[in-house]
Amino acid sequence: LDDKTLHDLLEFKEKIVGREFEIATDIHSALDTFVNQTPKNDFVVGHQEQIEKFFAMTECNNLRILRQALWDFSRFEESMTDFLGDSRYEDIMIHVLGTYIISYCEYRGKNHQLFDAWIRYDIKGQQFDKEKIENLKSQIGDLHQRYNNMYQRFSIKMDIIERVILELNTGNSIKEYVEKEYFAPIAEVPSW
Repeated sequence: LDDKTLHDLLEFKEKIVGREFEIATDIHSALDTFVNQTPKNDFVVGHQEQIEKFFAMTECNNLRILRQALWDFSRFEESMTDFLGDSRYEDIMIHVLGTYIISYCEYRGKNHQLFDAWIRYDIKGQQFDKEKIENLKSQIGDLHQRYNNMYQRFSIKMDIIERVILELNTGNSIKEYVEKEYFAPIAEVPSW
């Protein structure tokens, strides 16, 4: 915004009651602002194109959710510096970045109740009747399949989505999980 436009906006004070306005989301401009805020995360700065693709996949228009996902991912990624030398680092982190964005958008968006119920069932062991369990499995399966059809470079796994949602709710980092599941040493296969 130029100074005149900013001045005009600050001077224009109109209270609107009973009206709803839809404002088009400019993801590219918003993302430029998000990634260049202090503190910067070099990984996020370098992967804006992938971030836009992941965000578009979710069909979420809430930029506050994206900003929070990027902040939390940045904090996680900075905790993984021990693995920077691993040749798999970039691919794994892109996968985790996509998982953060998808998890946050789905959980903070239209599928909040679905994921809450799924975590109560799958992680916490709460008992549901058979019909509800089948319904949950079907809905989660459809969502899982949708993302895997859209993003074929990696298979989006439900267990990491669950872990990201638990981190969002409890603050328990997914670091240990990612170390164990993604950065485990590759078993050497003896040559015959």
